Parts: sequence; structure tokens; C-alpha cells
Amino acid sequence: LKLGTNHIEWSPDSLSLAYSAKSNGVSNIRLVGTDGTQDRQLSGNKDENETLSDPAWMPDGKGLTFYSEYTSPAPSRERGYRLWLYSLDDSSQRAIYDSHVRFRVLGLASDGKNIIIAQNENSAESAPVSEKANIYSLNLATGASTAIQSIENVYLYYIPLSRDGRSIAFVSRNNGASTISTVAASGGVPNRLLVVNDPKILISTLAWAPDGKSIVFGKETHTNLLSMLTE
Repeated sequence: LKLGTNHIEWSPDSLSLAYSAKSNGVSNIRLVGTDGTQDRQLSGNKDENETLSDPAWMPDGKGLTFYSEYTSPAPSRERGYRLWLYSLDDSSQRAIYDSHVRFRVLGLASDGKNIIIAQNENSAESAPVSEKANIYSLNLATGASTAIQSIENVYLYYIPLSRDGRSIAFVSRNNGASTISTVAASGGVPNRLLVVNDPKILISTLAWAPDGKSIVFGKETHTNLLSMLTE
């Protein structure tokens, strides 16, 4: 159950990899050449209570975003979640979204200026199927959020964004039936693609084909058994 899109991310020019790692108990985002050279730290985290993960490159290769989870100082010790933007031009980083509700980063929108996230409406909800998840578009320059979609009875961890940033796929479950649908990343009416009425079968691990014309997914009869892949 991934909170983001990638744990290790190839750069657009395929010459380097961004990844998360801990050194002396402190988590940071690092960059290494694909030949193993020039391994260096990018982010400037010094807090052992903040874990950085899920780097994602900007299309021009001049920056990347990453996700973090942190625990605020005593006495509150509250959990928090941030989305960061890092610039390779000047080695600067800034938080563009900060929330006390866990969210998932889906990826960059088609314009390259906004990033799409999904978040439970109920902050206390922890069940695999969310009663309602909200989809937001975050402006990378200002951090302003725009609500673009609300989805009921959805698996928060199975909401992939297509590679071109134009479409979102998701799995919802109602009265024992699983449904795969898609909706435009800009909002609109969802398009139902497939309904599985057998309550014993679960749908999982949605993934878009590179051309955005098909979706691969798993059919499971147990939560820890992948039994079939199909288009």
C-alpha cells in the first residue's frame, strides 16, 4: 500500500536516480548517477522525527517533489504530512502542502504546474475502503489547493494517475461489488469500466499502460494472494 508513486525515481534523462535513505537515523532524499557515482544528498532534513520518501521528477528534470511524515515536538506529538518541492538550480526546497490528514500523491497534472493528491475526508478513518476521498490539485508555485473530485467507497491506495496526467483510475466497492472507473484529472462525471459482482473477488494494484489506452489490474480472492492479471 504505497502512499506515493515511486520509491526510486529515474530522472527524465535516465542518467540519475532519486531515492530516500537514512543516515545516522535521519531521512533524506539523495541523488546518484546510474553508474553509481556522484551519490549526494539533496534535501536538508535534520529531524529524526521526519521521514522523507516518494521522490518524483519534474518533466524538465530541474526539480522534484517528495513526501514526508513527521511528528511535532512534545507535548502535542501530533502526526503531520508534507509535500515538498526541491529545485536543482539553486538547491532550495520548500513545503507546498502541510496537513494533519494523511494523503497520497498521485502525480503531476498534464500542465506540469499542478500536482494531484488524494485524501480521506474523514481524518480519523483508517479502513482500506474510504467512505469518501477527495481529489485535489495543488499549485506548485503557490501551494493553493483546488478540489476537483469526491469519490465514495474508494480504495485510497488504488487511485493511479495516467502518465500524461489527464486521467485518474480508481476502484470503489459498494454492497460487495467492486467497480473500476476513470475520471478526468480536471474533474467531471466518472466513467464506469468494469463491475465485479462476486463479493469474494477484490480488485487491486491498478496501473495505466504507457499510452493511457488500457489498465492492468489484479483480481484477488485473498488480500495477500495475487491470482490473475488481465487487461
